[in-house]
Amino acid sequence: MSTEGRSRVDARARDDRCRQIGILLITVFLSACVPPETQEALPTESRFDASGRPRVEIDLHGLPDRARGKASRLIQAVNDAPDDPGSAGLVAMFLHAHQRRDVAVAYYERAASLAPDVFRWVYLLGVLHVEAGRDDLAMSVLERAAKLDRDYPPLRLHLAEALARTGHTASAIELLQALTNERADYAQAQFELGRLLAQQGSNAAAARHLEQALLRVPHYGAAHRQMAEVKAQLGDEAAAELHTELAARHARGVPPEPDELLTRVEDMRVTAEQTIVRAGRLSAAGRLAEAAGVFEDLLEREPDNAVAYINLIGLYGQLGEIERAEQAYRNGVTIAPDAARLHSNFGILLLRTGRPRDAVALFDRALSVDPRLASALKYRGLAEQKLGNVQAAIASLAASRDLDPYDQQTAYALGQAQVASGAYKTAVATLASTRQPVSARTPVYLQALAQAHLSSGDAEAAQTTLTEARSLAVAYGQRAIADTIDTELAQLIDAGLVSP
Repeated sequence: MSTEGRSRVDARARDDRCRQIGILLITVFLSACVPPETQEALPTESRFDASGRPRVEIDLHGLPDRARGKASRLIQAVNDAPDDPGSAGLVAMFLHAHQRRDVAVAYYERAASLAPDVFRWVYLLGVLHVEAGRDDLAMSVLERAAKLDRDYPPLRLHLAEALARTGHTASAIELLQALTNERADYAQAQFELGRLLAQQGSNAAAARHLEQALLRVPHYGAAHRQMAEVKAQLGDEAAAELHTELAARHARGVPPEPDELLTRVEDMRVTAEQTIVRAGRLSAAGRLAEAAGVFEDLLEREPDNAVAYINLIGLYGQLGEIERAEQAYRNGVTIAPDAARLHSNFGILLLRTGRPRDAVALFDRALSVDPRLASALKYRGLAEQKLGNVQAAIASLAASRDLDPYDQQTAYALGQAQVASGAYKTAVATLASTRQPVSARTPVYLQALAQAHLSSGDAEAAQTTLTEARSLAVAYGQRAIADTIDTELAQLIDAGLVSP
């Protein structure tokens, strides 16, 4: 066989091996699937110590003052303990967070060589290569990480990204399909799978996965952008226009980061933006006092940061510190009187503390600044419900739902208002949209849907919906809700509306 013929055979063999990576991350050495890549030389801003290891001497110019102080402490720790993989790894994470990738590579490799059985250093090295666009090298490193922990979902996501970018799209799709089958709630994997399917021209399948991503994260800007393209390809111009608008409104919306290791890297970035992200993550985890403390620290450094005041209103309100919430609003107004969310958040606090009329006034002030602020419209509708103004509530809630059709709470409140107004069949259609995604709130949503079915004269549909709601309530351990549903089902039977 000629040299050229052998090269073609070898290339086909490599491609065949790459296509076999797939579902279980079979331990094929991916480095065999791609041409070798020369390792980058150690950056000149480091030098070697007497042991032969690079001594950390990093140019910290351009980093924020607080970041330089933290970097100095980490550098000293690794120089004091050159054989400690944790110290080297922490320096790598800090440099990774501050986009100093060339130096971070060296210290991830140092940590991995000192602790070859520790997953996080190998994994983060692979992620850094993905971020830097070194996909061939990333695949090799991520496969090493997979041998240590092949079940870590973000690893499989990053490996799929690297596979796709190196032309192995079929393997990437197979890997993502397995991942989304196991983790339907993994919005980033659903998005990435939808994006790759769209690239392959499978737009109907792509739309299904993008829909799953958006059900989990309604404000996922990139998913809205991709969905707009998919809907346009499918000829649904109205939906394409809606998702284009939602993509613009939520341009910076991303899923909550499910990657615990990468989150630790991001939290080492000393910027106001990352501080806000970290506080949001603490708040979502129910650690409200800690989240408030993060914003308070931010205001000490940046007294004019309106985002901190906007968030502190809600956090103080949830902590029961109403006076501090009111003070945060007053302080915020002095620096950002035209911040619509500032007025809206204080309106939400007033609504929750029994002042719906005052809340409506604040929502109107917010909407005078931003008429398309969906959250202000939603809570304005809830306030009007409290005041007994059903038609005004419907108008505000319907406008909010048009702007943010993925908000289940808005659909639930709108459906209830429609039932109160006698628009039963319309309420059934509205409340049916709360079925997905399933969460701990779904049993309550289904109870409202059952009431709408019953009010519209369809007792059998009400019984079926209540039975579904009861099963979910039991699954979520909601005994009181399950007991209430049992009572409602018994009442339907006793009234002769349905059979046992």
